[in-house]
Amino acid sequence: MRSQIESFLVVAGVIAGGVLVNVPLAVGWFYGNLSPYIDSYFIASLGRENHTAGSLWMTSLWLLAISPCLVLSGYMVRYIGPRWTLVSGMICFNVGIFMSYFTLKSSFVSLHVTLAVMTGLGCGLSYSMTLLYAGTWVKSRVGLATAAVSCTLGGGALFVNLAITFYINPHNLQPDIFVGDSTYFSQREIIDRVPTVFLVIGGLSSGCHLVAIFLMRHHPDFDKYKNSARKSLENGISSTNLTDKSVSKTASYASTGTSYTSAANDCENKSSCHEGDLPDGTKDLTEQELQLSPGQVLKSSAFYLISISVALLMVGYTIELSMYKQFGLVYIPDDYFVANIGVGINIVVAVSRILWGYTLDIFNVKTMFIAVTSSHTILSAFWYFTPLANRWLYLFCTLALQASFNGIMIVAPVGVLRLFGKEYYLINYGMTFSVSNVSFLTIPQVAVIVRATLGWYWLFCLVPTTSLLALILSLCLPKFPQQ
Repeated sequence: MRSQIESFLVVAGVIAGGVLVNVPLAVGWFYGNLSPYIDSYFIASLGRENHTAGSLWMTSLWLLAISPCLVLSGYMVRYIGPRWTLVSGMICFNVGIFMSYFTLKSSFVSLHVTLAVMTGLGCGLSYSMTLLYAGTWVKSRVGLATAAVSCTLGGGALFVNLAITFYINPHNLQPDIFVGDSTYFSQREIIDRVPTVFLVIGGLSSGCHLVAIFLMRHHPDFDKYKNSARKSLENGISSTNLTDKSVSKTASYASTGTSYTSAANDCENKSSCHEGDLPDGTKDLTEQELQLSPGQVLKSSAFYLISISVALLMVGYTIELSMYKQFGLVYIPDDYFVANIGVGINIVVAVSRILWGYTLDIFNVKTMFIAVTSSHTILSAFWYFTPLANRWLYLFCTLALQASFNGIMIVAPVGVLRLFGKEYYLINYGMTFSVSNVSFLTIPQVAVIVRATLGWYWLFCLVPTTSLLALILSLCLPKFPQQ
């Protein structure tokens, strides 16, 4: 009984540590609230004609920086271990936040380097480690464990958003100047507080990470990653120890969403099935998942269907989180109300991810992919019209959109884990997410052109269009093996 209690406390501590790691990481979720203040600062400093307001590059570069670090973390774990990989990410993130105090005073471009690129690199390393810790310590209910630690990547921005709003604009002053079709602040008491807000955010972040690092405990399975890396260097072969014939078979099993276990179950139910019907070398491994290397994953059609679907949904994410406040202030001239939409988003992110994770342990991954993409398509089709009708309808639709989108943040990593196995999980998930770089690189420029030439309506039409394409691809996915 005592050992069970101790084991439970260790697992609970690891989950709590993962939550604390992710609380301050979500720059993409709090920048939508921060961006009008930053744009107001540069407009006041440089003049409205010398600053391009409403840029989406900050969020896109942040997401772009996360992608390579998801892949890099998989390799770092094999050589320096999960703990030092996590510490490296924390240091990179917090240095980026504190440095933004100085780069803001320098230029808008240099601010992108610290607030977007450096924090994105740190976020990628840190977030991937929380997924690894959760998936390793919690053997069952992987979906719920993943949701528990990842819910604060976005949900944790609730506290950051509150700190930003009440620190910069404690008296709820209203935007008083128009630049194009957006409104901004010119009051000195707001402008003067913008640089020091990064010191406040950095203090909150550093405190969370210091506590978290003591809660994240080593798991015996982590040693397997280092051993696998050492064997690969010594033998020059994949640590999966599959024969060449087995490699081709496992790739085909992945492309159809079939695991070793399900293949074995099929054989048990067919009297005509023989040993040769299972992949070579798996007679004693039928209770294990596939362990596909990155090279094998790249041969799977499922990889491309998942990756492109995620990339298409990221178009909506970039526009929604970057523009909800600027667009809302055009029709709802109440900074506190629109800022509180950001607070509501953070709450919805946390709650919805838990619900998605719980549901994912019940239903097949393909079903959940379809649920995410279809709901996001329907809701985004009506989003533009909601502030024209009522501020509360705009609030509801924005929150519902975020609840829908955040399903992909749970469904995609768990889908990769179940379909391709645990051994190369971080690298394979990083590759899946990296395809979204196409969206992160193109959408900021496309959005500026569309908004300048055609207006808000046609910009928002991009979201349901890309979501519909993601839905079509989701329908083509294979049926995923259950855990």
